[in-house]
Amino acid sequence: MPAARPCLDDPEIASLPVELLVARMKSRFADADLDCSCREEIENSLDDFAKANANAAFDAELMRARAMREAIAKLCGYLVDLDELDASERDISVFGEIAGVFEDVSSAAETGAAAMRIAVFNHPRRSESEAGKSA
Repeated sequence: MPAARPCLDDPEIASLPVELLVARMKSRFADADLDCSCREEIENSLDDFAKANANAAFDAELMRARAMREAIAKLCGYLVDLDELDASERDISVFGEIAGVFEDVSSAAETGAAAMRIAVFNHPRRSESEAGKSA
């Protein structure tokens, strides 16, 4: 009895990176008895799909990093109040609020850095630069 085929909606499959899914599909097609032109067309289509997915991921992560930059810029506007604070401040809760702003800046910076790392991984020219390093 043949093994059950997982569907793309299966949580186990849906959480796999597209590159791994494409590699698995290519492996299955390599084992299939397909004529050469059909096999080549399928492989080219899979490569195009992986490339389009990487381009979309790059664009999305770059947009997310830019949003974090904008958030940090807005948050920094709240930090100007820090220059007016000293020991005579009656409302000491403002010190906690400023600490929260610093935490928010830190969180946005971490999110932006993570987005940029993912963008680098999905950059359209990444494979070209990796090829240049091995040459």
